[in-house]
Amino acid sequence: MLLFIVLILGGVLLGAYIVTDTITKYTGYVVQEMSLDDFAKCLSNKNVIMYGMPRCYECENQKRIFQESWQYVNYVSCDPKVEDLNGECIKIGIAKYPTWQINNQLYLGEINFENLSELSGCKLA
Repeated sequence: MLLFIVLILGGVLLGAYIVTDTITKYTGYVVQEMSLDDFAKCLSNKNVIMYGMPRCYECENQKRIFQESWQYVNYVSCDPKVEDLNGECIKIGIAKYPTWQINNQLYLGEINFENLSELSGCKLA
């Protein structure tokens, strides 16, 4: 009976691992314990910047996956009416949102955690 219970629990754990790994791979959502704060702070320390616009659906998705850790991500709003008073977005040629600047290179569109980690060198905990 004990062996049966151990086998069932092992199967459940293996299934949970496969599901969470698949979700992470295809969506960027990390379904495991990790320190999003540390990851976001690492991005900030490496001068990774996300340029975005208000009411940009993809920009909101990027903010959402960071949850409360978004506060640590370097973000520049490219809305000239509101926040981009010095024209930073125009100066560096931002034309699509979101745009990530990583190691002085621009990357257009949404980027999941796995790719942000690879591009920036910040490890997911």
